[in-house]
Amino acid sequence: MPVGGNSVLGIDIGGSSIKGAIVDIATGQLSSKRIRIKHKKMPDLETIVESISKIRKKLDYSAEYLGIGFPGVVEGKIVVNGPNMGKDLVGEGLCKRLNGNVSLLNDADSALYHVLRNTNCSDMHDRILLVTIGTSLGTAISQNGKLITNIELGQILDDSGTPIDRLSSDLARRELEMSFAEWSSELTKSLRMISRITSPTAIILGGGVTAISHKWMGMLDLEEEVSIVPDGNDAGIIGAACWNYDSYH
Repeated sequence: MPVGGNSVLGIDIGGSSIKGAIVDIATGQLSSKRIRIKHKKMPDLETIVESISKIRKKLDYSAEYLGIGFPGVVEGKIVVNGPNMGKDLVGEGLCKRLNGNVSLLNDADSALYHVLRNTNCSDMHDRILLVTIGTSLGTAISQNGKLITNIELGQILDDSGTPIDRLSSDLARRELEMSFAEWSSELTKSLRMISRITSPTAIILGGGVTAISHKWMGMLDLEEEVSIVPDGNDAGIIGAACWNYDSYH
């Protein structure tokens, strides 16, 4: 696929897979098919690098610009932590191995950056909380249209001292074979706890499970306005690519 000045490869690293696509920065939309490569739990650096290389090859992407959404805290090109990633991903290794004009952004932050940059949601809400529901719960916050990075609240403790994502992540729903009613009750508890900390005027939900939101979203019991992230499970890819472009231009 020809790569122009407005095209950036966006990568969304998750606990169970890596997704990637070429993004048209001008429109804030995918301009290629999306590639998904699964991996085992706690993938190491070599696995992540190989998967990203496969995505580049499958999409015939030769440019140096690469935006990555990472499931953990990042600072510049350094991975500070990744609770569901191999320990050898901590540090500068990922960006060094990939070379080129690479950028890192927390994966939930990537999805919210897409919302802030490419939609008008921030015009209607002063403080937005975005929660990605997957292997864990990823969280991102914006204030007056500006992203506040690395707000990781998905593993805060509930009243019993248990991380809230143990029962409210999509991984928990599947592994514990919870009904949607049971799981929605747990997710409601987690979202209420995160909301007490962040005081959002709107909550946006992301992650693969939102593709079947009709099965559970109506069971949530929250005071705030709740919606599904624009462009669904592509939001993180788009936001990571846009962050890269905006960082380098």
